Amino acid sequence: MSPRIKRSPMTTGLAAQPTPSSFGWSRAGFIFATMAAVTFVWASLAYHLQSRERTIREQTHRDAVNLSIGVEKHVERLLAGVDQVMQFIAEDFRKDPDAFDLAAWLRRATSLEELTTQVSMYDVAGELQASRTPLAPGLPTFNVRDRAYFQALAAGKDPGLYIDRTLTGRFTGRYVFQTARRLSRPDGSFAGVIVTSIDPDYLSNQFKAVDVGSEGSIGLFGYDGYIRARYPHVEGMYERNVSSNGTGEGVLYQLLKRSAGTYEVQSVFDQVTRIVGYRTVGSLPLIVTVGKSLDEVMIPLRSERQRAVAAGLGITALLLAFLMLRLRVLGRDRRHAEALADANRTLLEKEKIARAAEAHYRLLAENTTDVIIWCDLDTTRRYVSPASSTVLGYAPEELVGTRPLESVHPDEAEAYGRILDDLTSGRVEQVVTCQRYLCKGGRYTWVEISFSLTRDPASGALNGYVASLRDVAARKEAELQIAHMAIHDALTGLPNRLLFRDRLNQELANAKRHGNGFAVLACDLDRFKAVNDTLGHPAGDKLLCAVAERLTGVAREVDTVARLGGDEFALILSWLEDPQAAGLVAERVLAALSQPVEIDGSTMSIGASIGIALGSGETQDADSLFKNADIALYKAKAAGRNTFRFYEPGMDAMIATRDSLERDMRDAVKSGGFVLHYQPVIDLASNAAVGFEALLRWQDPVRGAVSPADFIPLAEETGLIVTLGAWALREACREASFWPRDLRVAVNVSAVQFQQPGLEQSVLQALSASGLAPTRLELEITESVLVQDAESVIACLHRLRALGVRIALDDFGTGYSSLSYLRRFPFDKIKIDRSFIREITNPDSAAIVRAVVGLGTHLGTAITAEGVETIEQLNQVRKEGCTEVQGFFFSRALSASDARRFVDVQIGAAA
Repeated sequence: MSPRIKRSPMTTGLAAQPTPSSFGWSRAGFIFATMAAVTFVWASLAYHLQSRERTIREQTHRDAVNLSIGVEKHVERLLAGVDQVMQFIAEDFRKDPDAFDLAAWLRRATSLEELTTQVSMYDVAGELQASRTPLAPGLPTFNVRDRAYFQALAAGKDPGLYIDRTLTGRFTGRYVFQTARRLSRPDGSFAGVIVTSIDPDYLSNQFKAVDVGSEGSIGLFGYDGYIRARYPHVEGMYERNVSSNGTGEGVLYQLLKRSAGTYEVQSVFDQVTRIVGYRTVGSLPLIVTVGKSLDEVMIPLRSERQRAVAAGLGITALLLAFLMLRLRVLGRDRRHAEALADANRTLLEKEKIARAAEAHYRLLAENTTDVIIWCDLDTTRRYVSPASSTVLGYAPEELVGTRPLESVHPDEAEAYGRILDDLTSGRVEQVVTCQRYLCKGGRYTWVEISFSLTRDPASGALNGYVASLRDVAARKEAELQIAHMAIHDALTGLPNRLLFRDRLNQELANAKRHGNGFAVLACDLDRFKAVNDTLGHPAGDKLLCAVAERLTGVAREVDTVARLGGDEFALILSWLEDPQAAGLVAERVLAALSQPVEIDGSTMSIGASIGIALGSGETQDADSLFKNADIALYKAKAAGRNTFRFYEPGMDAMIATRDSLERDMRDAVKSGGFVLHYQPVIDLASNAAVGFEALLRWQDPVRGAVSPADFIPLAEETGLIVTLGAWALREACREASFWPRDLRVAVNVSAVQFQQPGLEQSVLQALSASGLAPTRLELEITESVLVQDAESVIACLHRLRALGVRIALDDFGTGYSSLSYLRRFPFDKIKIDRSFIREITNPDSAAIVRAVVGLGTHLGTAITAEGVETIEQLNQVRKEGCTEVQGFFFSRALSASDARRFVDVQIGAAA
């Protein structure tokens, strides 16, 4: 604040008589002084407004830079994850191209599911070899030799990651931008490409979370001048090349000068002028841009400009009125007394001018949007501008007389005190800091504080300091939001893999320091893929959010719930006194996730498999602990899912054995190592075979005969059962076409086959290729097929039955809801499980068989007794009314050639 002008004491005696020349100078002097004051007022206002505009621009440039850093890191992390998977795929392919299985790779690479719409592999001719989502039935395959990425990767030895422009995808029919890597044979020669199609809308939705104002924009550009993704979306933006606008103002022009920075430009898409921060995305040929609308950020300045003009006009009017008054006074009588009085009045008017000037400065201080505070050297506030009401909620008089240390957040009070000590001692004259400041009502807001020392005009001694407080809550929130995005899952808001690993390391450090126990739970959802395939990704996203909410509800505040990718979640249970408490938590998780979830009008049920690893101060490292939880998770899945298992020493060896079995099984699928054997089904009325049940058999060169009880569950877990099942359908139908008469062939269909699209097409292709009549094919399903998604499965069964295919319910009586399914679907056959036949001499088992036969008779359904091994069992099932039997009493499962001879013998006996 300007010091007030002190009133001078009145002089005594008569003043000198004015002369005409002195009178003229006095008149001119007043005019000159008034005009100078007016000029000073407007110059001060102009300087202040220019300074404010410059400050706003500079702050917006800083905000754009900060936001672009966060967005660039987020995009780099997403694309690095995609590229890492592609590199692994390319490395595995190069090791053994003939044995490479893309489908198996993608089942493990769940991190690609959200960001990408498709992952495909093409051969050296550009023909599709494999993909995550198969082509729809009836659609022809397509060739990608015309794509830029194919031509570039085919021509170069290994150009690394190729990022193509955003184009209409041939699989999806909607916009995608594709990244590709070269596939090479062991000798380094070109073998094709692996391609991921990235959904630009996924990135745009990520960008939407960053606060850039209502007219801001965030873009991802390539060095080729084409957009990969942008928020907000503009029609036709993917076809427009921004490097050809000829203005020399775009991001590519800026990139020639340096790899990161800011600039101002009018957008070629929506003609909005923005301050844009840009950065290259790591080492990729991509650039992120974050733009804030210049008009939008200058809105506060426009209001301030209006107030400043009003103040300037008021002050100008006051000065001009004063000038007119003085001119009239100077025109009066020149008498000495009047001149003396005039001189005294001049002194008074000068004081008024000084007061007016002080009022002007006060007006400027009190009309800025920043809070201006003047404190003396003991930090007591002596002046507070009215903006405190807007920024802090306090009226100025509520803060005058108080001290700033009472206002800062307690966590920052010590550091703030050191700043004030340095300032008031004169060690620093200016300093800028960012603090949380107390607002009226108890909340805190982020403010940027600029301090400047003030000195006495006469002595030059320090007499206090001025603090200018600016509200930066929005900017700080954006910075915190970007930091949050880097370590949290965008869909559920849970900690991501990065933060989970950090928390796990912290927990391990606590255990080493305090000796407490803790646990890690690795959790995979059961049947999640079926939801995605049936209802689509939006429904899958909603389901994941519901799962996240339920897991958070089970965990304590000290625990960590994280989403690691896809349907993979993990929990860290802190400070466990009893290790078995982890099992109780797992039970609560399973109970919570087993409850039905309603999504978009559809009710669905899922479960989970959980692996638990216990940690302590003796644990070697976080990685090995989580690996143990993952191994226990495998055991939980193998145990039938919807359960949990603790890690135990020795599980590593079991998992290694399982992995070895999986590798050998994949080799057997490719090399034709599986065969079908056929067990006769005998009609009790005629004692003749009416058909055969086709059974999978695997004779491994090293292991020997592998039991179906070992390889069937593993095939279902890995998804290989889909390939095996389709082959079994084709082979069984082909073999049955050589059988005489109307012998039927029964083929088992797994629940996993129903979860994947294409079962009906596999049946039609098998019948068409073999020429077998549909009435000679019988599909055997278990109750587990119907438990997955009863409505869609029953609809599929009705469509197959309409073709003439027979449907049998296998292992009847082992489930808890078999009767309800009999009411909902008219099965052609019910097969009584062998466990009841084995105990048929037991009155309870016999009663069950009798009840099933009665039920089948009422429904008009054939009844087959499985596992008949003795004459006593045969006589009993015949007595109870079964219509068909199969089992070792008549024949074991036979090879294809032996099955034909079995039929020939029967025909010969009948003749």
